[in-house]
Amino acid sequence: MTKKFFIPWIVLITSLNAFGADRFIVQYKNDERSSQHFALPRDSILFDLQTISKRHGLYTVRFPLGLGPKGIHDQLNLLRSLPGVEDALVDRVVTQRTQMGGFPNDSFQKTPIQKSPTDFGHLQWNLQRAGPQNPGSTDAESAWDEFGTDGVDAYGREIVVAVVDSGFDLAHEDLVDNFFVNTGEIPGNGLDDDSNGYVDDFVGWSLSKKGPLPHQVTSDFHGTHVAGIVGARGGDGVGVSGVNWNVKILPVQLAQKSGRDRQLFISQMITAYTYIMDMKRQWLSSEGLEGANIVATNTSIGINSVHCKGKDHSIWDKLYDEMGSLGIVSVVAVANRSYNIDERGDIPATCTSEYIISVSSIDRDGHLGGLSAWGPSSVDLLAPGMPIYSTAPHSAYRFGAGTSVAAPHVSGAVAYLYSVAHENFIELYDTAPEKAALTVKKILLDSTFPMPELVERVATGGRLDLYRAAKRIYGYGTAESL
Repeated sequence: MTKKFFIPWIVLITSLNAFGADRFIVQYKNDERSSQHFALPRDSILFDLQTISKRHGLYTVRFPLGLGPKGIHDQLNLLRSLPGVEDALVDRVVTQRTQMGGFPNDSFQKTPIQKSPTDFGHLQWNLQRAGPQNPGSTDAESAWDEFGTDGVDAYGREIVVAVVDSGFDLAHEDLVDNFFVNTGEIPGNGLDDDSNGYVDDFVGWSLSKKGPLPHQVTSDFHGTHVAGIVGARGGDGVGVSGVNWNVKILPVQLAQKSGRDRQLFISQMITAYTYIMDMKRQWLSSEGLEGANIVATNTSIGINSVHCKGKDHSIWDKLYDEMGSLGIVSVVAVANRSYNIDERGDIPATCTSEYIISVSSIDRDGHLGGLSAWGPSSVDLLAPGMPIYSTAPHSAYRFGAGTSVAAPHVSGAVAYLYSVAHENFIELYDTAPEKAALTVKKILLDSTFPMPELVERVATGGRLDLYRAAKRIYGYGTAESL
């Protein structure tokens, strides 16, 4: 039912500077691991092959540090010349797009300042009804009132958003019931019970541990904060509400580190996305009995001031296209920088895959954030991001800001649209998931609320409007559709 796209690349993992080569990731044609790497100079190879992605045939090979630009070029050419090898790419450092501090109330709180029966008050302006006093809101409250908050699709199936991030609190009081549980796995027994290639992935997966997520978190709260925006439990009188009250969140942890500018690598993104695709393929092949019904990914990681074009960066589009073929929309945060990414570049926002939705941030008054990139061609829409109150580790709550908190409003909205969609749309999803993904994207972008002063800053000229989007998909394929 779905097309398979294979990524014909070798990826070079750099050290802390762009030219301190440490190891390469090779992909052999047809996944045939060649013995030719042993024929390289003795001082070149430090370790044997290590698997990165079996499905794509990617394996790491270690090289000495400090190769320099010429050394990297020479090693790439050498690897490319080996029998069975496709190509080579530099694995650039990617950074977390977080701008989490700087507000008078930016402190951990055990309970919100104000609660309401639906768990949100004046602190969650981003979800309230939009109006002259609140033009930056998503108008989620209107959508909930008219179309409900059940969280499952027309056939009663769970809807999942995969959040690729770090610092998840799996025991948070307002998230614990909404984290996706892999019922095919028995936690802690050291076995791959559901035969999906991952041991003990009962609640998500940790790349840093190559195993289940730890239940204890460090001072890093980014993943917990983002997860709460996507889908903190609503209507329970506890904490806050997410965009989608009853969505399931699949946490995919890249690292468990503190630090605003932590360094991660493209290779880790490949591994994270491979896990997500494996879970979705399992769901499709089992007709929903196993795996996860992932309809969106949320990622706030990228490369600033680099254009996603040419051979050196095509791996990004191949990843997003492959996920799109499985019915997964990829929501990405643009750079927390005050510049035009059409001119300066940004990965992944400037990539050409149709399955990407790129998001920048606005404040309550509808103004572009002070450190929010724009681009009339590369940025799709705007969403609230200055400041946003959400969940934090140890069942606490706090403010956060930036494009990384704008993006989860959109990924939560994608999942919400699947939950309120007409049966006609769900039938499309079951028969052609890739078309359904593009349809959801089109509905979201076509239904944005116009922001006249920003019409030349983003492609749609508007911000996320959950109510207008829900209205369109609710009547999909009927005379009521708009």
